[in-house]
Amino acid sequence: MRIVIISECDYAGSGQRFAQALRSAGHTCVQVAFRRNKYEYRVDLLAGAHNLHQVQDLIDHADVVHFKGDNLPSHFPQLRTDHKPRVITMGGSAFRRPANKYHKRPWELALWPLAEYKRQAHALGALTPDLLYPGLGAVWTPHATKVARRWKAPRKGEPIIIGHSPSNPEVKGTDTLVKPAVAAMKLLGHNVELRVIRGKSNAECLEAKAACHLFIDQGIIPAYGLSAVEAMAMGIPVITLLPEWHPHMVPCPIYGMQESSPSELYAELDRACYDMQLAYRHKVVAATLAYAERVHGYRAVAKRLTNLYRTAMARAQEKQPRTAAARTGGPGM
Repeated sequence: MRIVIISECDYAGSGQRFAQALRSAGHTCVQVAFRRNKYEYRVDLLAGAHNLHQVQDLIDHADVVHFKGDNLPSHFPQLRTDHKPRVITMGGSAFRRPANKYHKRPWELALWPLAEYKRQAHALGALTPDLLYPGLGAVWTPHATKVARRWKAPRKGEPIIIGHSPSNPEVKGTDTLVKPAVAAMKLLGHNVELRVIRGKSNAECLEAKAACHLFIDQGIIPAYGLSAVEAMAMGIPVITLLPEWHPHMVPCPIYGMQESSPSELYAELDRACYDMQLAYRHKVVAATLAYAERVHGYRAVAKRLTNLYRTAMARAQEKQPRTAAARTGGPGM
């Protein structure tokens, strides 16, 4: 299958990892972005006015056009894509719906109605299960990553290192949840150290993350992102806000907070640190790696994506006869 993945900016590098997963499964895939990510993620083709003809040629020869991000196909008027099966996978603040419709927070902008996503694409996916809104008809298309154990047990007498890498501290709850919960752990005698990883390239972030024993991801949004996936792919157990369990996440080794509060995070940290001091910790690490491979490994994600593409191709094919009939005034008008 030939796929072109298009993004305004490939936030978190998730589009590139989709491309790598698809290529590892034998598909031809080129990832295109119109802006480079500040964390130095790789881009197959950086698009601009100088090479739009090249991007259009990729589209014209593709079996599927995959828009990765919250932008609709209409956001790219310089490209013609309406003659191809179109897929959108959403995952960010521009798509997220506010829990309280009277108050939009910066990460719940809902810039376009759900109906527009359904109208402009033949199939929809979401990067996290919390975005599978009723009536949307989307499927979960998880972040992809390579899986390779790097977790090492803390030595006797050394602190348990708790990692946290917030691209946006307000969204992650860094100051309101993470720091107070870890401070409470220390106050009550736990030998722990918080390592906040910021201002680094993705490669530098991964190296710093590999030295951690636990990892805290989301404190406000009820999901986990690519940062947590990177940790799990190393075998590092993850703590995040996860009040609802998606069917694909069972069995899931994540330490899930039921509510967004320092006391709830403290309780999960306490449980995770207790596990890290027992022989049981190796089972937790093994379960974390197994889950990462099963859900986020390249093979698993490529399979989910190709199923989504086949759905889009089938729906696009279904629409063609009706469109042709409408133009000629025949049956189907």
